[in-house]
Amino acid sequence: MKKINGFSITRLTLTGFKCYKDTTSFDFGDTTFITASNGQGKSSIADAIAFAFVGTPFFGDKGLDRLQNKFANEMTVSVDFADNNGENHNLTRSRKRDATSITYDGITVRQSDLNEAFGGKNVFLSILNPLYFIDVLGDSGKSLLEKLLPTVKHEDVLASLPSSTQEILRDQPISSPETFIKNRRSELKKLDESLISYRGQQELLDYQRDERKTKLNELRMAIDGISSNMAELEEIQGKGIDKVANETKLAELCQRRTELLAEASSSGDKVLREIMDEIKATEKAITKHTEKQYKSEYTAEIAKAEASLKALYAEHAKLSKSLENTVVGYTCPACATVITERNIGAVRRDIKQRLNALVDEGKTAKSNLAHIITCDNEAKEAFDKQKAATIEQENKKLCELNQRLQEINVALEIDKEDFSERLSTIESQIEKQERLIAVGNWSDEEAKRFKELEADKKSYEAQIRALSAIEDYDYTTLISETEEEAARLKRLINEAVQYMAKRIELMLNGLKMSSTEIVLTEIIKSTGEVKDCFRFSYEGRDYKCLSLSEKVRAGLDVAVLIQKLSGRNYPIFVDNGESICSFGKVKPEGQVIIARVVNNQALQVTYKNREQGKAA
Repeated sequence: MKKINGFSITRLTLTGFKCYKDTTSFDFGDTTFITASNGQGKSSIADAIAFAFVGTPFFGDKGLDRLQNKFANEMTVSVDFADNNGENHNLTRSRKRDATSITYDGITVRQSDLNEAFGGKNVFLSILNPLYFIDVLGDSGKSLLEKLLPTVKHEDVLASLPSSTQEILRDQPISSPETFIKNRRSELKKLDESLISYRGQQELLDYQRDERKTKLNELRMAIDGISSNMAELEEIQGKGIDKVANETKLAELCQRRTELLAEASSSGDKVLREIMDEIKATEKAITKHTEKQYKSEYTAEIAKAEASLKALYAEHAKLSKSLENTVVGYTCPACATVITERNIGAVRRDIKQRLNALVDEGKTAKSNLAHIITCDNEAKEAFDKQKAATIEQENKKLCELNQRLQEINVALEIDKEDFSERLSTIESQIEKQERLIAVGNWSDEEAKRFKELEADKKSYEAQIRALSAIEDYDYTTLISETEEEAARLKRLINEAVQYMAKRIELMLNGLKMSSTEIVLTEIIKSTGEVKDCFRFSYEGRDYKCLSLSEKVRAGLDVAVLIQKLSGRNYPIFVDNGESICSFGKVKPEGQVIIARVVNNQALQVTYKNREQGKAA
């Protein structure tokens, strides 16, 4: 069915409807007056009109059984009306038991067809019944108004704003400002969270940097102490020793050994020299392997792992302290958040999650350190085993060489019996001289101490190199860029709020009434957020505080407004008309039906047309 833009009821016929058991008809005009004492059927006429068009009573409730006369098997309401084009129509609705039938100009139709023609229950009753929109729809009336309000073009809104705002919003996807602002606020929230994280990371890096600096100073001081001790030992080593003289004496002993070897017979001496050379080489090899110390290749890794673990312990202690201090009224030093009853739970959960993450990371770090130490111990153990095996092999070889040497000496001529003794003496003197040059005045304990100091110094130097190689991420630039982006989003949100406020202002121009005001939205000044609301007032007073007559006048204002917004000039039925002496500033353009209580009077329906005057 096509939309009916306007109509006036000319006749209403009732059968079996409420107090009207028998068929009763009433004629209507442009202004129709229904007068009677209470209980004579005035409100029943209002219910009948509503029942015919939308299938409910005047106030939209579902109590259809109470509409049927208790002595009738069927109720029927028939409405004759003329549309805005002057064409006459008839709408009849009948209900028998639970079955309802509707005919429009003699053709059976459905309620959905009537909704297309007359706008549906809420629109129709908001016009017909001045009290329906406020007393019945309540907050849901806001949705009805928003559907009826005209759309404001984006270009018209921009044109109403300052040029600076237009420039900022010109290329923004702001067709839905509520969604646009919501999305920008979501982005801003993420940026704020990122800033908190970045600043926290920067604070942690500053703390770790200070820790590394302290550790480096400690290591350098330790190296200075070790270097001082080594210098003292080196001074003891060379005190009162003429190095040049000792080296000269060693050279002389070596020369004497060479000469002694040359004295041997060509064959015997040659064999003897070969064995002696092998013995000497083997002894040197044994000495070399004996003095060889394990050099760990994991020193740097261990230092780095220990430094990382220490940093985690420090961060854990710091977060634990923050958790203890997290009480209502406390200000978080990292993010400057003031702890309140509302956010304390979230803040404590966040700190606990970070503590759990640090514990997990610490466990991983400790496991990694233990693994590195295990690898280092295994490597040292393998080195020691290899060293012992090599020394054992060289000693075995030395024993064999000495045995061969002894056998050769026995075989030598008697005149060379003292050869080995003299050679051994020289070799002993050479060995003693070589040791004197190597260790000087050191005792065995001092020589061992020097090697330990030398190993410690290398270990500390490796830790210094590892700590110095750590590069810190620069959060300063990232924080600055994020702050700039946050400021840009705030400016954009502020301008979008102005846009939305202006759009709402332009859109709500259609809600202006003579004495009644409806407010659908308000802007929170502190945040700039647009908040939905639904406030209804008449001449500046809240609807809840109005008298009945004021409520009726306010309802007339709304009924005329709904007529205007929906483009439907439908009849307005004023029940309790005795409470008002006039419509005030409201000037309905369509049909008006007024029901008034007149004590001790039977029901009368009279009307007055604009051109014809009064008729019975």
